[in-house]
Amino acid sequence: MSTLSVNDVNSLNANNLSESFQTLEGTFNSQGSIKVNGKDYKVSLSYGKDGTLQADVKRQYNSSGIRGFFHDLFARSRTATANAISDRLNTLFRSREMRIITSNIEKFNEILAENKDKKEIIVANYGFSAPRRIVANANLVKRFNDKLAASGQVIKFSKIDDYNTISGIRVENMNIARYRNLMDDIRNKKLVCSYDAECLKKDHSEADIKSWQEFLARPENAAKIDIPAKLHRYLHINDQPAAGSPHKTTGWEGDFRRNPQEALRHFVMKNLAYKTADTSPERIDFYCARLREYTEIYSDPDETSRNARMKEFMKYDRWITQEELEERAREYVDEEVTLEEAVSYIKSSYLYDVNQLPRFIEFNNIISNATFRQTSKLGLDFFHEMKHPVMLQYADHQGTDLKSKNGAVFQEDYWKRSELVPDTNGSPITHSEIRHAKKIQVAEQDNFSIHLSRGVMPPQD
Repeated sequence: MSTLSVNDVNSLNANNLSESFQTLEGTFNSQGSIKVNGKDYKVSLSYGKDGTLQADVKRQYNSSGIRGFFHDLFARSRTATANAISDRLNTLFRSREMRIITSNIEKFNEILAENKDKKEIIVANYGFSAPRRIVANANLVKRFNDKLAASGQVIKFSKIDDYNTISGIRVENMNIARYRNLMDDIRNKKLVCSYDAECLKKDHSEADIKSWQEFLARPENAAKIDIPAKLHRYLHINDQPAAGSPHKTTGWEGDFRRNPQEALRHFVMKNLAYKTADTSPERIDFYCARLREYTEIYSDPDETSRNARMKEFMKYDRWITQEELEERAREYVDEEVTLEEAVSYIKSSYLYDVNQLPRFIEFNNIISNATFRQTSKLGLDFFHEMKHPVMLQYADHQGTDLKSKNGAVFQEDYWKRSELVPDTNGSPITHSEIRHAKKIQVAEQDNFSIHLSRGVMPPQD
């Protein structure tokens, strides 16, 4: 019989409920007990007429025989706490979190059935971060691995983010001052494996990481993730007439052929950081102008010239307006310090650092977001090539199912309409992953082991 111990009723959640009462077949044990603040409660589970799991909870006294009989006879076992536990459990059974956990159990079982002859089953962990956290907190992989230990099988739940982190493909290495060096290391196969945590080393072998690095080093793949070089090519795509076969008219290449400036604007808007503060048409124009300039510097073949131009490009005063500088300086103005003195203080202190300026930070984010968007899509290609199944958490942050939103996801193009959407600027990388996964499925005639965990919310009354 399942037993769960918590400090109070509100400490009951989908994670500890699943660990204590739910089997790895997705069903629930019909009987169990919960200890709340040292008191025991008997839990009976059954399915209602609508197919929904329901809990009946009674206080369990340390008495038997005639005393226990009279406790039940006079309903003393249905205490306020017992009723509160029942309500809490019935709410959890209908929750988004429990549905996501149950869906993932189903998908893991599908994967195990497809890979029953493999000792090590690497599963690519994709999708929205909120449901991914739910899966992690429910300890599903550990629970499955504990069960599989007797057979010698093991599941490794792998994120392409971890492959990148171990390889040094990180945000801090994508600062525009270092970006070209990172791309050179990728192309020249000079990336090294660096494990920041023991869990990364345990779950990702050096052989796995080296395979990913080799995959990225292929010329066609390196060209996809080198964003400044790719943008430079797009911005000059009309300089020379296309030779041979007709040129491409779809995708970014088609957009840049038709209108390079508008396409660049769309690129910036798509890759803005999620919920970017104070994004305005002026800011978008600023980033477009800087991107044009940066791609020219980046593509300068003369290292001496390139370094000199970069030094000029990264000057503090080029990334802040006078109004913004004065606004920053007002933090230091008081009865003894004038605005002019505060501005002079900033320019002579550690604050005079371009890396602290919002415009410069956001500019770097645009490039890193675009880069990670490409590595995530390439990760799907990589896992497919390696014949590793993919688990894609397909429920969004509000718990709704994207199945009904496929059209919106696959046709999402507000940035192509030059619309600045308050608080939701930038397209989630997960949307690009979903679209790319669909392309692979279509191209491979569904011969792609992708498991969509939906976590559908029940209808609201």
